[in-house]
Amino acid sequence: MALDPPPPPAALLSRAAPTWRRRRAAVARVFVARRRLIAAVLAAAVVASTVAAARPAPAPTVRAVVVTADLPTGHVLSAGDVSTLDVPPELLPTGAVSAARIPVGRVVASPLREGQVLTDTAVLAPSLLQGHPSDTVLATIRVVDPAGTTAVRTGDRVSVVAADLMGGGGAAVVAAHVRVVALPGDEAGAVSPGTGQPVLLAVDEPTALVLAEASVGSQLTLLLEADTT
Repeated sequence: MALDPPPPPAALLSRAAPTWRRRRAAVARVFVARRRLIAAVLAAAVVASTVAAARPAPAPTVRAVVVTADLPTGHVLSAGDVSTLDVPPELLPTGAVSAARIPVGRVVASPLREGQVLTDTAVLAPSLLQGHPSDTVLATIRVVDPAGTTAVRTGDRVSVVAADLMGGGGAAVVAAHVRVVALPGDEAGAVSPGTGQPVLLAVDEPTALVLAEASVGSQLTLLLEADTT
Protein backbone atom coordinates (compact mmCIF):
# COMPACT_ATOMS: atom_id res chain seq x y z
CA MET A 1 0.00 0.00 0.00
CA ALA A 2 1.38 3.36 -1.03
CA LEU A 3 2.10 5.92 1.72
CA ASP A 4 0.80 9.47 1.50
CA PRO A 5 3.56 11.95 0.78
CA PRO A 6 4.52 14.26 3.69
CA PRO A 7 2.89 17.70 3.68
CA PRO A 8 4.99 20.50 2.28
CA PRO A 9 6.78 22.88 4.77
CA ALA A 10 4.40 25.65 4.00
CA ALA A 11 1.52 23.50 5.22
CA LEU A 12 3.28 22.76 8.49
CA LEU A 13 3.87 26.46 9.11
CA SER A 14 0.26 27.26 8.40
CA ARG A 15 -0.84 24.66 10.98
CA ALA A 16 1.55 25.97 13.70
CA ALA A 17 0.59 29.62 13.21
CA PRO A 18 -2.82 29.42 14.92
CA THR A 19 -1.30 27.64 17.93
CA TRP A 20 1.42 30.31 18.35
CA ARG A 21 -1.10 33.12 18.02
CA ARG A 22 -3.33 31.51 20.65
CA ARG A 23 -0.40 31.31 23.11
CA ARG A 24 0.60 34.91 22.49
CA ALA A 25 -2.95 36.03 23.03
CA ALA A 26 -3.13 34.08 26.31
CA VAL A 27 0.08 35.71 27.57
CA ALA A 28 -1.25 39.12 26.61
CA ARG A 29 -4.48 38.48 28.50
CA VAL A 30 -2.52 37.45 31.62
CA PHE A 31 -0.32 40.55 31.41
CA VAL A 32 -3.34 42.83 31.02
CA ALA A 33 -5.11 41.13 33.92
CA ARG A 34 -2.13 41.53 36.21
CA ARG A 35 -0.70 44.82 35.01
CA ARG A 36 -1.81 46.61 38.15
CA LEU A 37 -0.03 44.07 40.35
CA ILE A 38 3.14 44.30 38.24
CA ALA A 39 3.01 48.10 38.32
CA ALA A 40 2.63 48.05 42.13
CA VAL A 41 5.60 45.72 42.52
CA LEU A 42 7.78 47.92 40.31
CA ALA A 43 6.69 51.04 42.19
CA ALA A 44 7.50 49.41 45.55
CA ALA A 45 10.94 48.45 44.26
CA VAL A 46 11.60 52.05 43.19
CA VAL A 47 10.47 53.39 46.60
CA ALA A 48 12.62 50.86 48.47
CA SER A 49 15.72 51.73 46.45
CA THR A 50 15.07 55.45 46.97
CA VAL A 51 14.69 55.04 50.73
CA ALA A 52 17.85 52.92 50.94
CA ALA A 53 19.80 55.53 49.01
CA ALA A 54 18.52 58.36 51.22
CA ARG A 55 19.13 56.53 54.50
CA PRO A 56 22.19 57.96 56.35
CA ALA A 57 25.21 55.74 56.98
CA PRO A 58 25.31 54.08 60.42
CA ALA A 59 26.96 56.27 63.06
CA PRO A 60 30.46 55.15 64.09
CA THR A 61 30.76 53.27 67.37
CA VAL A 62 33.51 52.00 69.63
CA ARG A 63 33.59 48.98 71.93
CA ALA A 64 33.29 49.86 75.64
CA VAL A 65 33.65 47.64 78.72
CA VAL A 66 30.70 48.16 81.07
CA VAL A 67 29.81 46.83 84.51
CA THR A 68 26.98 44.29 84.52
CA ALA A 69 25.92 44.84 88.15
CA ASP A 70 26.49 47.26 91.03
CA LEU A 71 29.95 46.62 92.51
CA PRO A 72 31.00 47.79 95.97
CA THR A 73 34.37 49.21 96.98
CA GLY A 74 36.88 46.43 97.62
CA HIS A 75 35.23 43.96 95.24
CA VAL A 76 37.72 41.85 93.27
CA LEU A 77 36.82 42.25 89.60
CA SER A 78 36.03 39.04 87.69
CA ALA A 79 35.25 38.34 84.04
CA GLY A 80 31.57 37.88 84.91
CA ASP A 81 31.33 41.42 86.31
CA VAL A 82 31.72 43.09 82.91
CA SER A 83 30.54 42.90 79.32
CA THR A 84 31.14 44.86 76.13
CA LEU A 85 28.84 47.39 74.47
CA ASP A 86 29.11 49.47 71.30
CA VAL A 87 28.72 53.18 72.10
CA PRO A 88 29.29 56.46 70.20
CA PRO A 89 32.91 57.63 70.51
CA GLU A 90 31.88 60.83 72.28
CA LEU A 91 30.36 58.79 75.13
CA LEU A 92 33.57 56.89 75.85
CA PRO A 93 35.24 58.49 78.91
CA THR A 94 38.96 59.20 79.15
CA GLY A 95 40.87 56.21 80.46
CA ALA A 96 38.27 53.64 79.43
CA VAL A 97 39.79 50.16 79.48
CA SER A 98 39.85 48.13 76.27
CA ALA A 99 38.11 44.80 75.82
CA ALA A 100 41.52 43.19 75.28
CA ARG A 101 42.88 44.43 78.63
CA ILE A 102 40.12 44.01 81.21
CA PRO A 103 41.74 44.29 84.68
CA VAL A 104 40.41 41.01 86.05
CA GLY A 105 41.66 40.37 89.59
CA ARG A 106 42.05 44.04 90.46
CA VAL A 107 40.23 45.66 93.38
CA VAL A 108 37.37 48.13 92.78
CA ALA A 109 38.46 51.54 94.09
CA SER A 110 35.00 53.09 94.50
CA PRO A 111 31.38 51.92 94.05
CA LEU A 112 30.40 51.21 90.44
CA ARG A 113 26.87 51.25 89.06
CA GLU A 114 25.44 48.75 86.60
CA GLY A 115 26.09 49.92 83.04
CA GLN A 116 28.95 52.23 84.02
CA VAL A 117 31.92 52.25 81.63
CA LEU A 118 34.99 50.78 83.31
CA THR A 119 38.02 53.09 83.42
CA ASP A 120 41.60 52.66 84.61
CA THR A 121 40.92 54.70 87.75
CA ALA A 122 37.91 52.57 88.75
CA VAL A 123 40.23 49.83 90.02
CA LEU A 124 43.33 49.95 92.15
CA ALA A 125 46.75 49.43 90.63
CA PRO A 126 48.33 46.01 91.21
CA SER A 127 50.11 45.66 94.55
CA LEU A 128 53.86 46.18 94.44
CA LEU A 129 54.13 43.05 96.57
CA GLN A 130 52.11 40.88 94.20
CA GLY A 131 53.88 37.55 93.78
CA HIS A 132 55.93 37.89 96.97
CA PRO A 133 55.48 35.69 100.08
CA SER A 134 52.61 36.65 102.38
CA ASP A 135 54.96 37.86 105.15
CA THR A 136 56.66 40.38 102.85
CA VAL A 137 56.40 44.07 103.66
CA LEU A 138 57.38 47.19 101.76
CA ALA A 139 60.31 49.19 103.16
CA THR A 140 61.35 52.60 101.84
CA ILE A 141 64.88 53.92 102.12
CA ARG A 142 66.59 56.97 100.63
CA VAL A 143 69.93 56.88 98.88
CA VAL A 144 71.48 60.36 98.97
CA ASP A 145 74.43 59.65 96.68
CA PRO A 146 73.09 59.61 93.08
CA ALA A 147 75.79 57.14 92.10
CA GLY A 148 74.26 54.64 94.50
CA THR A 149 71.21 54.10 92.30
CA THR A 150 72.57 54.83 88.82
CA ALA A 151 72.81 51.18 87.80
CA VAL A 152 69.87 49.92 89.84
CA ARG A 153 66.58 49.04 88.16
CA THR A 154 63.23 47.79 89.39
CA GLY A 155 63.44 44.04 89.92
CA ASP A 156 67.15 44.02 90.79
CA ARG A 157 68.41 42.23 93.86
CA VAL A 158 70.60 44.40 96.11
CA SER A 159 72.30 44.64 99.48
CA VAL A 160 71.84 47.78 101.57
CA VAL A 161 74.97 49.26 103.15
CA ALA A 162 74.78 51.73 106.04
CA ALA A 163 77.69 54.08 106.66
CA ASP A 164 78.03 55.99 109.93
CA LEU A 165 77.43 59.69 109.25
CA MET A 166 79.98 60.61 111.94
CA GLY A 167 82.62 58.39 110.34
CA GLY A 168 83.35 56.45 113.49
CA GLY A 169 81.41 53.28 112.96
CA GLY A 170 82.49 52.36 109.46
CA ALA A 171 80.04 50.69 107.07
CA ALA A 172 78.11 47.46 107.26
CA VAL A 173 75.53 45.53 105.28
CA VAL A 174 72.20 45.89 107.06
CA ALA A 175 70.04 44.04 104.50
CA ALA A 176 71.22 41.47 101.96
CA HIS A 177 69.60 39.86 98.91
CA VAL A 178 66.52 42.11 98.90
CA ARG A 179 64.42 42.93 95.84
CA VAL A 180 63.89 46.45 94.48
CA VAL A 181 60.20 46.82 93.66
CA ALA A 182 60.06 50.52 92.74
CA LEU A 183 62.21 53.60 92.16
CA PRO A 184 59.88 56.61 92.32
CA GLY A 185 61.13 59.27 89.91
CA ASP A 186 61.29 63.04 89.73
CA GLU A 187 57.94 63.24 87.92
CA ALA A 188 56.22 62.29 91.19
CA GLY A 189 58.16 64.84 93.22
CA ALA A 190 59.82 62.04 95.16
CA VAL A 191 63.41 63.16 94.62
CA SER A 192 64.62 66.47 96.03
CA PRO A 193 68.10 67.89 96.80
CA GLY A 194 69.43 66.63 100.10
CA THR A 195 66.87 63.86 100.56
CA GLY A 196 68.05 61.47 97.86
CA GLN A 197 66.38 58.84 95.71
CA PRO A 198 63.65 56.79 97.42
CA VAL A 199 63.99 53.06 96.90
CA LEU A 200 61.18 50.62 97.73
CA LEU A 201 62.33 47.19 98.85
CA ALA A 202 60.43 43.95 99.41
CA VAL A 203 61.67 42.56 102.75
CA ASP A 204 60.44 40.67 105.79
CA GLU A 205 59.36 42.62 108.86
CA PRO A 206 62.57 42.21 110.93
CA THR A 207 64.65 43.51 108.00
CA ALA A 208 62.28 46.46 107.60
CA LEU A 209 62.87 47.40 111.25
CA VAL A 210 66.66 47.21 110.79
CA LEU A 211 66.44 49.45 107.72
CA ALA A 212 64.28 51.97 109.58
CA GLU A 213 66.80 52.17 112.41
CA ALA A 214 69.74 52.47 110.02
CA SER A 215 68.03 55.28 108.11
CA VAL A 216 68.03 57.48 111.23
CA GLY A 217 71.77 57.83 111.79
CA SER A 218 73.42 56.37 108.71
CA GLN A 219 73.84 57.13 105.04
CA LEU A 220 72.53 54.29 102.94
CA THR A 221 73.74 53.03 99.61
CA LEU A 222 73.12 49.96 97.46
CA LEU A 223 75.28 47.11 96.24
CA LEU A 224 73.89 45.56 93.06
CA GLU A 225 73.98 41.77 93.22
CA ALA A 226 74.09 39.21 90.46
CA ASP A 227 70.62 37.69 90.26
CA THR A 228 70.98 33.94 89.94
CA THR A 229 67.29 33.13 90.45
